[in-house]
Amino acid sequence: MLDVKPLSQRDPRWKDKKLGFSTYPIGQKGCTITALTCLVNYIYGSNIGVDEFNDAMKKVDGFAPDLNKQKSLIIWSKVPAVYPRLKWIWRDYNYNNAKVSWYVYILKIPVVVKVHAWSIGAPEHWVLYIGSQKMVDPWTGTIVSTSKYPATGDALYQRS
Repeated sequence: MLDVKPLSQRDPRWKDKKLGFSTYPIGQKGCTITALTCLVNYIYGSNIGVDEFNDAMKKVDGFAPDLNKQKSLIIWSKVPAVYPRLKWIWRDYNYNNAKVSWYVYILKIPVVVKVHAWSIGAPEHWVLYIGSQKMVDPWTGTIVSTSKYPATGDALYQRS
């Protein structure tokens, strides 16, 4: 299992701050940036907060409009503009366990994975797979089993 420090989107330090250029609070819709913050902290050996990641992505216009025209959706390819040790590879709309395993176990890079999270009222949720059938769940800020939610897609980065 990769040594990733878990973070929660509902942490009181940033849960009420606005996600991207939207009116949504990070505590409600910030799972993607929380998982990405954990990834950045792992790669950089840093300890930035989700709010810092959010602010950095805003500086490079790293958010796209959602269906409600709120600029809350991460633009995956903009992450390396702020964090150049990461190289954007691919966003897959179908989960591929062999590919994710290659990244986690061989390349030693956590993978951002899209899941169905009906148990928390979210048809879509992003988590960070870290190996040994474990993931960081941004909703709780804990490391839990990957069996908690069914995986539906993934987003891959490599070290630059």
